[in-house]
This record gives sequence, structure tokens and C-alpha cells, in this order.
Amino acid sequence: MSSNSQDYFTELDLYSLVATGDPVDEWLSTLALTNVDDSLTWWTAMDQSKDPLVIMALGFLSAPGMRHDLY
Repeated sequence: MSSNSQDYFTELDLYSLVATGDPVDEWLSTLALTNVDDSLTWWTAMDQSKDPLVIMALGFLSAPGMRHDLY
């Protein structure tokens, strides 16, 4: 194995020691942001290395809409 892959697995092992809980539960337990007009811009400005929800939020907010006709 290369040293890079060993570092990767060490980082994964340490992540479980550092993580305090579920990021979604932590986000939902905070107060609502009432001063944000554009969610996509706000999430884009967030630091991806410090907030694990950034990638999920950007993916959700930038998904194309889908038209569905109800019969």
C-alpha cells in the first residue's frame, strides 16, 4: 500500500473520534436564518471543509426542476 492510502484510512478512523453527532440533526437544532434571501448563494459561500452539509445542500438546491402533469 502507498502512504497516501494509509493516510486516508487513518483520517477516516480519526473522523469517527472527532465527529460529535449527525450533521443534519445539528443543523436542524439551530435557529432558522431569517436574513438569507438566496439559499444557493449562501451555501456557495460556506466553507466546504468546515461544514459537511455544503455539498448536499448545493446538490439539492441546484437540481433541475421536473415537470409532472397530473392526469
